[in-house]
Amino acid sequence: MRIFKGLTPLFLLFLIISAIDDVPVVAQNFDTNDKEASKRIESDIRLLASDSLIGRETGTPGEWMAMKYIENQFRTIGLKPLFDTSYFESYVFSAKDFVDAGTFVILNHKRLLLYNNFYPLGFSSSDTVSGNIVFAGNGIYCESQGINDYGSSIDIKGKIVLLDLAIPEKLIKNKTIWDSAQKIIRVKRAERLGAIGVIFFSSDKDYGIPLKDPYYYADLAGIPVIFIQDQKFINIKDPGFVEISVNIDRSKKRTGHNVGGYLNNNAPNTVVIGAHFDHLGMGFFSTRDIGNNDVHNGADDNASGVAGVLELARRLTSSVYKNNNYIFLAFSGEEYGLYGSTRFLSNGSYPIEKLNYMIDLDMIGRLNEKKKIKIYGTGTSDAWQSIIENSEHFGLKIKSVKTGIGGSDHTSFNEKGVPAIFLHTGLHTDYHKANDDADLINFEGTNTVVKFAYEIIKNLNDKGKINYQIATVLDKIMKK
Repeated sequence: MRIFKGLTPLFLLFLIISAIDDVPVVAQNFDTNDKEASKRIESDIRLLASDSLIGRETGTPGEWMAMKYIENQFRTIGLKPLFDTSYFESYVFSAKDFVDAGTFVILNHKRLLLYNNFYPLGFSSSDTVSGNIVFAGNGIYCESQGINDYGSSIDIKGKIVLLDLAIPEKLIKNKTIWDSAQKIIRVKRAERLGAIGVIFFSSDKDYGIPLKDPYYYADLAGIPVIFIQDQKFINIKDPGFVEISVNIDRSKKRTGHNVGGYLNNNAPNTVVIGAHFDHLGMGFFSTRDIGNNDVHNGADDNASGVAGVLELARRLTSSVYKNNNYIFLAFSGEEYGLYGSTRFLSNGSYPIEKLNYMIDLDMIGRLNEKKKIKIYGTGTSDAWQSIIENSEHFGLKIKSVKTGIGGSDHTSFNEKGVPAIFLHTGLHTDYHKANDDADLINFEGTNTVVKFAYEIIKNLNDKGKINYQIATVLDKIMKK
């Protein structure tokens, strides 16, 4: 399959489109022995992670070529189109490049890298400001609860306010302060007190990060607002001096696509098996800012997950486990902020009340000799833990994480009350780098994760519709 490496994007596109026109939608039986399954997984990953697809950035020709390939595979497997007569669902979004040239941060004489060290929040104004930084805790003001993080001794007039995004758990439990804890409310409070800019950071890496989409927020601030991703740049005792320039163009829009296939077993409930197929293109999260134009192929993130979805589709089309219908979804826009999965759940594409549960495969391609995998979201239903414990593990060492909130598409489903888990073989030094290539993938290990996911699906076949529950206190505030 290395032949794909040298194909030009246009020639590969021609091959994909030509093949699709000749593929009938007829269910097939696939040999599921480990050797054959691993070969199919390798083939899928090598094509999706080839240079010819230009990194599969959402709204680009690379994304379009990837989605046509996935459609081809859905047809070959025998899945019906999910969206009436089409395998595609489109949506318009604001491109990440809404942050125009001239956006920068110089913090204590160090220039930070856009989308690597910082990014503007979507509700930020466009302006250039500079001044001393003042730390004001979480920036919460709630008179009825006697909370005022600014107090009488903090003067922020003409200064830039540093705020901790992560709300302490003791405050999260107090529903009265939830409105006051919204980011835009905190910023507008600082603005009224005379602040000329706001810097958010998070003292809790599990808290979650703000979305980057300027169209996500209904309200706008009157001052620049940024989020610094790396806490090493933050010193709350001596914050120092900063110059911030934000230039937002809110007119830039692109079209992204989800790809969906449907296995109708005439069952009352439906399971979603999903993975995002988009990646970073030429590197908008990292190396673009330092002049490196290498293609970011995203073999692990997340060609591996898409290959897993395709392989599960092959297994389930010929399985005897028919007590659920199955939706197989390849989401785009995950790297921009879960756009595809959010749009699928909000567009009425499929009745949410019919969804039983969701399994998200994201970065399942780097299983190492320790065979450790993490499963996030196990606290979103009381069914998950016992099913996982009683499933065949194939030598995998499982670590369960209860929270249903995190940086992948399972989050969108949990926020809508659909129990969802996220399978993951772990981060690595190639994460979001140009060298996340197919040659570094453990194809047999990816197949092992797929077999384990299939065991979970098999063991849930006779359980009916499983319940949803809020996993943690943190999920409660995020869901709100």
